[in-house]
Amino acid sequence: MGIGVLMSMAQTDPAAAGRQAALLAGLANEGISSTNTDILFRWVFPDINNLNTTPDYPGQAKNLVNGLASLSSPQVLFASCYPTMQNLLNNTSSIPIIYAGLFHDDTGGGTPPNSSFGNNVGGIYSHQFDVCAQWVALLKVVLPELQAIAVIYDGTNTGAADKYVSWIQKAAGAIPLTKITINLNITQANIQAQLTNFLKGGNTTANSGLIVPAGALIANWRSIIIQLVNALKLPAIYPNRMYIENSPPGFMSCGAVLLDQYLIAGLAVANTYKAGGGFKSFTTRNTNWETIVSQSQATALGFTSIPPNAVVVA
Repeated sequence: MGIGVLMSMAQTDPAAAGRQAALLAGLANEGISSTNTDILFRWVFPDINNLNTTPDYPGQAKNLVNGLASLSSPQVLFASCYPTMQNLLNNTSSIPIIYAGLFHDDTGGGTPPNSSFGNNVGGIYSHQFDVCAQWVALLKVVLPELQAIAVIYDGTNTGAADKYVSWIQKAAGAIPLTKITINLNITQANIQAQLTNFLKGGNTTANSGLIVPAGALIANWRSIIIQLVNALKLPAIYPNRMYIENSPPGFMSCGAVLLDQYLIAGLAVANTYKAGGGFKSFTTRNTNWETIVSQSQATALGFTSIPPNAVVVA
């Protein structure tokens, strides 16, 4: 009997322990722990301190499914994002897969929204792409003269990255967007050059802002991105609290409460595990949102007006 967990981050990432603990808390609530069940973890990024190493989605997904193969039923898998889920699906069409933390564009009208995934897939997704409008709106609150927006663009996952850009542009209207592209060969100097080039001509920190969408590679580079953005005093909005609790902290975030999703997913994994066979695909929409502002970064940027309903942290 076993549960397999595939995480789209490095085990050495400072945020990894919190996500792991939230998932395990959901399992423990249903009486499942490492004392009575084999719980296998695999991590697609090898080391948070080696940022240019290629994440091993296929290898770790195969390793995890093969690891479960030696265990008796029931078996359940957990995926922390779309690529982890898809790579697990490439290795099994029968073991139930529960996901959390991925965005989902269900505007195509699928019923349920994840019906195009697999009959063995269910989970809790963070948002649709309309969250992009909230990011733009929050930038406008702190930058009434907003005239230019830069967007961190994940060049390794262009399908999702292009959708983010499209939805952000839709919300931004006539305000032009500039892509700040990162990929597996990126360097800190290159990111800095792109950000510095963005702040030229009529673009200044008084009328320009940065949007950092969700993404595994972006999250892996978050400390470098935040460090460079803070040094330039460029107002930026991030996809979730992890970026504001980072060291150094980002300025503001708007997004799902990810640890809640991991906790709920842990409950779903446990219930699926305890039920044995008869899994039925399901989708749960996230309803728990939060806007977080770092007081230290607000002070550094000279902002005294905080968006309504925002949670202010140090």
